[in-house]
Amino acid sequence: MSDPQFVNPVNCPRCGSSDTVDGSILGTLALGPGQVFRARRMPLWRRIFGLDVGIPSKARACRKCGLLWMTVSLAKIARV
Repeated sequence: MSDPQFVNPVNCPRCGSSDTVDGSILGTLALGPGQVFRARRMPLWRRIFGLDVGIPSKARACRKCGLLWMTVSLAKIARV
């Protein structure tokens, strides 16, 4: 993978299989923030000010167990 921001193991973190494939998450709208991760029980003020963590469109999937995973910004997830 050439994108240094997209650092995911080639082996599946769930089952350890090396039968994984790169891909993209599709279906986000061009307008608005796109897909975001919002922690459960996030305080109201954080939701109001949009302190969600953006989900990248690049992902990896395991062909053995079906797990889909991606990497998000450590700085953003630390403040959730």
